[in-house]
Amino acid sequence: MFLARLVVTAVRVEGRSKSAVAREYQVSRRWVHELVRRFETEGEAGLAPPVQTPAPQSGPVGGGCGIRTHGDDLSPQRFSRALPKRL
Repeated sequence: MFLARLVVTAVRVEGRSKSAVAREYQVSRRWVHELVRRFETEGEAGLAPPVQTPAPQSGPVGGGCGIRTHGDDLSPQRFSRALPKRL
């Protein structure tokens, strides 16, 4: 957020061109345009990095062994049947 605020300040307060600011801070012109746009529409909150949620897990829970971890699926009999047999 510090760099984002610096970039926006250089463009809005100092009146420098977006290209010059991008060159000086070694960021893309597109990112400078995006930061200025977000600041104009959202204010300070637009400079915060976006919140990333974890990607959904695919496949069964429990490491792919077919064991479910909800409901009554963890009875001892069902648990032992779901485990792979050792040789």
